[in-house]
Amino acid sequence: MYRFMGYEHKSGTFEGRAYDNYMVHLVTDEKTSAWVAGDLVQVEKIPAAQFEQVFDRSLKPGMECEVVFNRYGRASSIRAVPNADVMRPSK
Repeated sequence: MYRFMGYEHKSGTFEGRAYDNYMVHLVTDEKTSAWVAGDLVQVEKIPAAQFEQVFDRSLKPGMECEVVFNRYGRASSIRAVPNADVMRPSK
Protein backbone atom coordinates (compact mmCIF):
# COMPACT_ATOMS: atom_id res chain seq x y z
CA MET A 1 0.00 0.00 0.00
CA TYR A 2 1.18 3.50 -0.73
CA ARG A 3 0.58 6.90 0.86
CA PHE A 4 0.35 9.91 -1.46
CA MET A 5 2.59 12.81 -0.43
CA GLY A 6 2.24 15.24 -3.35
CA TYR A 7 3.26 15.91 -6.93
CA GLU A 8 5.23 18.44 -8.93
CA HIS A 9 5.10 19.49 -12.58
CA LYS A 10 8.41 19.59 -14.47
CA SER A 11 8.85 20.79 -18.03
CA GLY A 12 11.70 22.07 -20.15
CA THR A 13 14.33 20.74 -22.51
CA PHE A 14 17.13 18.25 -21.95
CA GLU A 15 19.78 17.77 -24.60
CA GLY A 16 17.53 19.49 -27.12
CA ARG A 17 14.45 17.36 -26.38
CA ALA A 18 11.36 18.84 -24.75
CA TYR A 19 9.84 17.12 -21.71
CA ASP A 20 6.62 17.71 -19.77
CA ASN A 21 6.07 15.38 -16.79
CA TYR A 22 4.43 15.15 -13.39
CA MET A 23 6.48 13.63 -10.58
CA VAL A 24 4.16 11.89 -8.08
CA HIS A 25 5.71 11.40 -4.63
CA LEU A 26 4.64 8.29 -2.72
CA VAL A 27 5.68 6.61 0.54
CA THR A 28 5.43 2.89 1.23
CA ASP A 29 6.33 0.72 4.20
CA GLU A 30 6.86 -2.35 2.00
CA LYS A 31 10.47 -3.41 2.36
CA THR A 32 12.41 -4.32 -0.76
CA SER A 33 15.56 -5.24 1.12
CA ALA A 34 16.77 -6.17 4.58
CA TRP A 35 18.92 -3.01 4.46
CA VAL A 36 15.94 -0.63 4.53
CA ALA A 37 14.94 1.13 7.75
CA GLY A 38 11.76 3.21 7.93
CA ASP A 39 9.45 4.10 5.06
CA LEU A 40 10.57 4.12 1.43
CA VAL A 41 10.02 7.17 -0.78
CA GLN A 42 9.11 6.45 -4.39
CA VAL A 43 8.72 8.94 -7.24
CA GLU A 44 6.62 7.97 -10.25
CA LYS A 45 7.16 9.98 -13.45
CA ILE A 46 3.97 10.42 -15.47
CA PRO A 47 3.92 12.25 -18.83
CA ALA A 48 1.66 15.32 -18.68
CA ALA A 49 -0.42 14.04 -21.61
CA GLN A 50 -1.35 10.94 -19.55
CA PHE A 51 -1.62 12.55 -16.12
CA GLU A 52 -5.41 13.04 -16.13
CA GLN A 53 -6.03 9.39 -17.07
CA VAL A 54 -3.55 7.97 -14.54
CA PHE A 55 -3.91 10.20 -11.47
CA ASP A 56 -6.99 10.43 -9.21
CA ARG A 57 -7.42 14.17 -8.47
CA SER A 58 -9.38 13.39 -5.27
CA LEU A 59 -6.11 12.30 -3.60
CA LYS A 60 -4.87 14.63 -0.87
CA PRO A 61 -1.47 14.45 0.84
CA GLY A 62 -1.38 11.69 3.46
CA MET A 63 -4.16 9.59 1.87
CA GLU A 64 -3.76 5.88 1.18
CA CYS A 65 -3.65 5.03 -2.51
CA GLU A 66 -3.38 2.07 -4.81
CA VAL A 67 -0.80 2.10 -7.61
CA VAL A 68 -1.20 -0.21 -10.59
CA PHE A 69 1.86 -0.73 -12.77
CA ASN A 70 1.85 -1.69 -16.45
CA ARG A 71 4.08 -4.37 -17.96
CA TYR A 72 6.90 -1.83 -18.32
CA GLY A 73 6.90 -1.01 -14.60
CA ARG A 74 5.33 2.43 -15.01
CA ALA A 75 2.32 3.61 -13.04
CA SER A 76 -0.84 3.17 -15.11
CA SER A 77 -3.26 4.09 -12.30
CA ILE A 78 -2.94 5.94 -8.99
CA ARG A 79 -6.28 5.90 -7.13
CA ALA A 80 -7.51 6.64 -3.61
CA VAL A 81 -8.29 3.54 -1.56
CA PRO A 82 -11.99 3.56 -0.62
CA ASN A 83 -12.75 3.41 3.11
CA ALA A 84 -9.07 3.71 4.08
CA ASP A 85 -7.90 6.00 6.84
CA VAL A 86 -7.87 9.41 5.21
CA MET A 87 -4.82 10.60 7.07
CA ARG A 88 -2.47 7.96 8.43
CA PRO A 89 0.41 9.22 10.54
CA SER A 90 3.96 8.23 9.62
CA LYS A 91 5.43 5.31 11.51
